[in-house]
Amino acid sequence: RLFSADRYAAGRRRDGSTFPIDLSISRTEFDDGPHLTIVIRDVTDWKRAEETSEWQRRVLESIATGVDLRDVLATIARFHEAQCPGTECAFHLIDDDGLTLRSASAPSMRPEFVDAMDEIVVGPHASTCGTAVYRRETVIKPDIVADRLWNDYRALALEQNYRSCWAMPIRSPQGRVLGALTMYRRQPHTPSADELRVSALATQLAGIAVDRAHAAESLRESESSF
Repeated sequence: RLFSADRYAAGRRRDGSTFPIDLSISRTEFDDGPHLTIVIRDVTDWKRAEETSEWQRRVLESIATGVDLRDVLATIARFHEAQCPGTECAFHLIDDDGLTLRSASAPSMRPEFVDAMDEIVVGPHASTCGTAVYRRETVIKPDIVADRLWNDYRALALEQNYRSCWAMPIRSPQGRVLGALTMYRRQPHTPSADELRVSALATQLAGIAVDRAHAAESLRESESSF
């Protein structure tokens, strides 16, 4: 069907994967008959930016309206997984002792793995999340099987077929480390620049959510004491 207005459709790459396109077809009459002008544009980046903007709006709205922290973190994890197919996310937050990471949210992971990865003591060889908090920087592990950081947890990861992961520290708006976000994959893998960008945005929003939740809890405790 001919149309002159822009329309969105799906394109298919040579490898079979699909991607969003902006499709415009116009018809022009010449002496020798009708001619069609067809313009196809790959709008993957534009659609991704649009989805990211909407996701940020929903998360910030949830934070502002006091939605439970675990639910906010689950929303962030699911969006990250949608933006980076094949990735499963887990949030760990620092306990009151300042040394222990507690599992806070991992909506796509099996409960037995989440429970087993609870109460990780922060240190230089404390799997990927504990090491990221200890170093205060991103830690990337392309192959869990051969990495010494996973000596104490390797069997747990391999039971779930996790073969690679990377973690980023979660920081408050003031820069204080609050925990870590870890991304797992079921094959050896080094994250791309786009995946790291999504992870960085996820940790930034998580930092705002956790900081807001801590502030609200401190206020409740102060009011109760008063």
